[in-house]
Amino acid sequence: MPQVRTITLTAAEQTTLAEARDNHPAPRSRERAAAVLKVASGWSVRRVAAVGLLRRRRPETVGDRVDRYQQRGIVALLIRPGRGRKPAYAAAGLAPAEAAEAVLGQVHRSPRGVGIDRSRWSLATLLTAALWLKDLSRSGLCRLLVRLGVRYRRGQEHLHSPDPEYDAKMRALAAARSEAAARPEAVVLIYEDEFTAYRRPSVAQAWREAGGPGRKAELGQKANNERRLIGGLNAIDGRVFCWQRAHADVATLVRYYQALADAYPGAETIYVAQDNWPVHFHPRVIEAVKSTKIHLLRLPTYAPWTNPIEKVWRRLKQELLHQHDFRDDWAGLKDAISDWLQQWSGPSPSMLRYVGLCPQ
Repeated sequence: MPQVRTITLTAAEQTTLAEARDNHPAPRSRERAAAVLKVASGWSVRRVAAVGLLRRRRPETVGDRVDRYQQRGIVALLIRPGRGRKPAYAAAGLAPAEAAEAVLGQVHRSPRGVGIDRSRWSLATLLTAALWLKDLSRSGLCRLLVRLGVRYRRGQEHLHSPDPEYDAKMRALAAARSEAAARPEAVVLIYEDEFTAYRRPSVAQAWREAGGPGRKAELGQKANNERRLIGGLNAIDGRVFCWQRAHADVATLVRYYQALADAYPGAETIYVAQDNWPVHFHPRVIEAVKSTKIHLLRLPTYAPWTNPIEKVWRRLKQELLHQHDFRDDWAGLKDAISDWLQQWSGPSPSMLRYVGLCPQ
C-alpha cells in the first residue's frame, strides 16, 4: 500500500496558501496552492489528482507540486515573470505589432511571388515562406495568428476601374460637390442614372417558417413588362427627381434634362454626374444642353460605386420590387413605383445617409 504524503503547515503558511488559492491572478498558481492545502488536510495525492481539482491531473504532477513547496515554499507555486515558452516573434526579436505587420505583409502578397504555385496562403506554405515561423507546428502557427489578430476570413468581390482618368474625374466631381455645398441656391450637383423595373417580382429573402420552402414570388401569367426610370439624386439635400417612361432614349433624356433645369429655376449651374452609357453623351444630347445651365460630368468607367443613386435603386428593390404581390397588375405596380418615388421628391437627410452622402 503506498505511503500517504503528509505535510504540516503553520498557521501563517495556511493563511498564505489560502490567499494564493483564492486571489492569485494566475489560475495555475491558485490550483497548486489548493492542491497543497488539500494534501495538508489529509487527502492523498492520488485523490487530489483525481477529484480534488477543477480538472483531473496525474498523481505525479500533484506530488511534484507538493515536493517543490516543501523544498522552496510558496515561491515554487507561483508563476514568475519571464517563465514559460517565448512566442516565435519574440525569439526573432520582433514586437507583437511588428510580427503582425510582417505576417500581414506576407499574406497580402500572392504565394506565386515566392515560387509557390497557389492562389491563397495555407498554414503549411506560411511556415515555409517566413523563416522566423519555421519551428512552429501548424496548430502553433494558427494560435500565433489568432494572437496577432490575423484571421482566416471570407474574401470580398472587388472591381477596380480601369479608367486612366479616374483621379481627374473624381477631383472634378469633388470640386462640383464643394461648390454646390458652398452655394446651394445657385449650384446643384445631381447624380443621374437609369433603372429598369419589371412586372415580375425579383426573388429575395423574406420571413417564413423554418424547415419549409421560402416565400413564393408569384410571376403571374402575362409578359414580363418593363419600365425605364430616369432619376437624379441631389447630392446636397437628398431629393430625387425621377421620370418613369417606356424608353430612355436620346429624345427622352433631352426632355428629362429640360425638366430637371425647370425643377431648379433659381440655379445658375446644374452639374449632372453620370456614367459612360453612350446615350448620356450622344451628340444630340451634348448639343441640346450646350446652351443651358446643365453641365455634364463623366464618372469613371466601370465604377458604379462612384454614383450614389445606385443605392436609391437598391432601396427601391428592397422596399417594393423584391417579392412584390402585384402579379399581373401592371398598372398598379407602376402607380406603386410612382408613389414610392414621390416620397423622396423633397429634401431628405434620411436618403443622404442611406446612400452615403451625409448631410453637410
